[in-house]
Amino acid sequence: MTNQREQLAALQHQIWSDWVRHMFEVSTANPDGTVTIPSQYVQQWQHEINTDYITLSEEEKDGDRKQVDKITQLLESK
Repeated sequence: MTNQREQLAALQHQIWSDWVRHMFEVSTANPDGTVTIPSQYVQQWQHEINTDYITLSEEEKDGDRKQVDKITQLLESK
């Protein structure tokens, strides 16, 4: 169980890292070390945060499905 737990934790970290990397890629780095997220992304992400999965668009759901596929693949490899 510990091995699978660690593998899942590593995968979760990778998913998180990819997300933060994406946020930095679409944001503007400021001279003081902060970043500015463009308003279009703030609005989009606020919408997604405040929307239950069942009412997301199919395109929005696909993003979540891709992440679940990574987890499922790891679980099925055991």
